[in-house]
Amino acid sequence: MIDQKQQLQQKTFVLGYPGFFSHRCIGDLVSQFEKSGLNITEMICMEVSEVFAGEHIVNIGWDPEAYAEWSPEAERTAEDEWNPEASNGNLPVASRKWVDYLASDPVVAMVVEGCDSVDKVLELTSKKQLPFWVGNNKRPTVYASKSGEQAERDISLWFRPVSLREAVDAQGKKVVFMLPEGLVYGPQKEVEDVLQQDESYALQEPLKDNFFMEYMSVFLIKPLAFRKRCVGEILDAIEFNCFGLRGLKLVKKAEHPSKAWLTDSDSDLEGEIDGDEYGVAVVAYNIKPCLKILPGDIKKIHLKNEVFEIGSNYLHKSDPGEDVLEAAVEFFEYGFTAWAYPNHALLFGCMFQASFVGLVSLP
Repeated sequence: MIDQKQQLQQKTFVLGYPGFFSHRCIGDLVSQFEKSGLNITEMICMEVSEVFAGEHIVNIGWDPEAYAEWSPEAERTAEDEWNPEASNGNLPVASRKWVDYLASDPVVAMVVEGCDSVDKVLELTSKKQLPFWVGNNKRPTVYASKSGEQAERDISLWFRPVSLREAVDAQGKKVVFMLPEGLVYGPQKEVEDVLQQDESYALQEPLKDNFFMEYMSVFLIKPLAFRKRCVGEILDAIEFNCFGLRGLKLVKKAEHPSKAWLTDSDSDLEGEIDGDEYGVAVVAYNIKPCLKILPGDIKKIHLKNEVFEIGSNYLHKSDPGEDVLEAAVEFFEYGFTAWAYPNHALLFGCMFQASFVGLVSLP
């Protein structure tokens, strides 16, 4: 007979909205799930197109035309008419077109597993406080699936595999893709012409020089942090001590062999790989020198009044500079991938293949 607890093991989907990056609370969100006994088994940071954002809106049952235009009256009406109980806390952002909001900055998509995970996550996200709410507790920072069936649909949309070739075929005339070895696909000249018209933006040559690689570092949060349930705390410390994140991905040790996984007790990478062990690969830039990694276990952290003292058995950090690209591709298949639309005076960039999911529309 199947154990009752085993029957209640569920997967649910959580999407951290673009505000997560400005508020730097990804680590805090992960900590909330860890404290509730839940496990994150998939996590990616990605940019999405307006088309993909529209597909998400339809997938969760919202009217894609709702909140299409902003006005002070429309925003007041939306907030006055919004029913928290009926919507499970998922308030569309009325201050601008909803799809524009999702496409405005990186989002963080997660699969969260555990006993009754759907209900537990909905209960957590209904709490009107950080990290789940901002703006005087009027706006949620996350979307969460309302049922197991909805979670399956959400996961299928956000975590479906998309290859570089599929992305190029689908968007080759609309988007520029620049890969680390220098290959460029798409209308590069049109994109550069638009970017050069922006007086506030000084376009560098070649294209990859626009991503400040000399200031970037690649971190790996190691399996010990998962066992001690302190992944969120360590991620919080990285966010607290950098200017911004440029990549975030949950990775499996068996799929990404690297010396970065080694701890002080490991003598050799061979034979040390456990397929069930997870890590979190992070690309961050402008790291403060006060974030040091001491040898051994340690940990501590604290934050606001500082402290930190993270150990090398919990966290690995690459040195910033040219070698950062080599460190990145160990965990992010396509390394530093730039993309841009010809009609946008903006240059986006991600570190990983997962971003292609948000650029390619469903067939």
